[in-house]
Amino acid sequence: MKFKKNFVALALSTLVLGGCFLDDDNTPLSAGDVFVLTSNGQLASFNRTEPSVVRTSVQISGVLSGDTLLGMDFRPRDGQLYAIARTTPGNGGRLYTINTTTGVATAGAALIPATTPTINGAFTTLDPAATSFAVDFNPVPDALRVISDTGQNLRIFVAAATGRIAGETFVDGTTNTSAPTADISGAAYTNSFDGTTSTRLLNIDTAGDNLTFQNPPNDGTQVVAAPLGVNATGTAGFDIDPRNNRGYALLNVGGSVVFHTIAIPDSTATLPVAGPAAVAVGSVNISGVVGMALAPATAPVAVALDGNTAGAQRLLKFGIRTPNTATATNVTGLPSGERLLSIDFRPSNGRLYGLTSAGKIFTINPDTGAATLGSTLSVATEIVNGLAAGKNYAIDFNPAADALRIVSSGDGDNVSKNYRIAGANLESSGTTTTDTNLTLAGVGTGFGIAQIAYANSFANPAPTTTRMFDIDADNNRLLQQVPPNDGTLTVIGATGTAFNDYGGFDISGGDNGMVLMANRVGAMGAFSLFTANLGTGATTAAGVASGTSEIGSGATLSTDIRSLSVKF
Repeated sequence: MKFKKNFVALALSTLVLGGCFLDDDNTPLSAGDVFVLTSNGQLASFNRTEPSVVRTSVQISGVLSGDTLLGMDFRPRDGQLYAIARTTPGNGGRLYTINTTTGVATAGAALIPATTPTINGAFTTLDPAATSFAVDFNPVPDALRVISDTGQNLRIFVAAATGRIAGETFVDGTTNTSAPTADISGAAYTNSFDGTTSTRLLNIDTAGDNLTFQNPPNDGTQVVAAPLGVNATGTAGFDIDPRNNRGYALLNVGGSVVFHTIAIPDSTATLPVAGPAAVAVGSVNISGVVGMALAPATAPVAVALDGNTAGAQRLLKFGIRTPNTATATNVTGLPSGERLLSIDFRPSNGRLYGLTSAGKIFTINPDTGAATLGSTLSVATEIVNGLAAGKNYAIDFNPAADALRIVSSGDGDNVSKNYRIAGANLESSGTTTTDTNLTLAGVGTGFGIAQIAYANSFANPAPTTTRMFDIDADNNRLLQQVPPNDGTLTVIGATGTAFNDYGGFDISGGDNGMVLMANRVGAMGAFSLFTANLGTGATTAAGVASGTSEIGSGATLSTDIRSLSVKF
């Protein structure tokens, strides 16, 4: 998502944009999932799986005389496409929003100095010597990051908010201070969705042909994350899919603009990781590409299992930023007297699975609540007997192995069971592997597991690594189970609040930017949505767009949440 003047003459082929693109049946093509900005003011799109096929294009209108668009990105907070322009005379800056269907650009605020400038001084102009500007939204503070190839590092607030003015611009630390030869020509944040609580800033340095990690973003310090593995002379765009943490970039290689996938290192990896980070997908048939942005991902939706009585359970669906606004759907299709114990979305196929009180696996339609039998587990009798002894059961999918983990509390016999079902067995034999019982400091007591969740919960492609976390309800703390099959628990830290009920726990987002819990402080009342820190265990009331963090309201108010799962 940037602008590079020398790309105008380096396109793969000349393509006159602005026409109507048709499929084999002469039906107009729908917009692709990648948008590009061209030097002649076109907004075009293609699909990331077929970059050579232009699906749509439209001439951008409404840009003020003397303004030149430098780069663009979709804002996670509202889904709109924002662009930044250089204004002349004077090398000032201006914000725009662009309608992706009509191409109409609406001028917004001019860039102005921050009311409280940083130690780097007050903003005056965009660097007149710069020919390249990387543009991307930081989804946590809702601020636009703009980095030039000369090292200018800006932080811009695009809308008025508490303590902020639209267009307010902070001058942060120069990006090439620690790496004087660095040429940052592409920048992208992970977890680019509304509601995330964490993010990382990755850059493309075409001087060193490296993927770099800018940490912290405001300081501008560059750390090599991985070698690109290609000799790129410039970047026409870089973005990261928030659902699976896969990066995409348009790189100028050998005189052609080529679409690449970019492997983003896991947040726990020791940098630099081995390359190549960039893998070519194909060339683009668009001339003069100067910027790129991935179409916004579908907003994540949470599903909570509410109720613990057979025949009276329901699914509560809500947006992670609007937990008050929930819809309720009754669960149907279970045998008489049978109830769901826990639910989870399976990353490999996107379907919702549930474990029942009879030791069976069901698939559940989250829209209708209809449950369909998948299998009876080979350990069904153990689960039934465990329930009779007062055990609690929680499930979650291991996204790397495509296997379902089942963990029990130690109620009744002081033994926390640890089961694993291969994905292929869930809707066939139900064959279950019994792994080592859970222990903490070598002892099988002193904790009470209420919920579990795996990190890197995504597919396409599946992650190569993951981590498993457990909620110890007896001691209000977050644990890590490593390795999961061995059942060995280690303490991460206290949740910071004495919750009466831990109703649900799930980790979502490509870079694990959404760590959610559905908890209740008292013995009565609604459950509320919380976010958790995987590094410390600390919990915080989830940030909401409106209302409170309580899950549901009125007839949909949560009463007894047993499980929580999130799906993009």
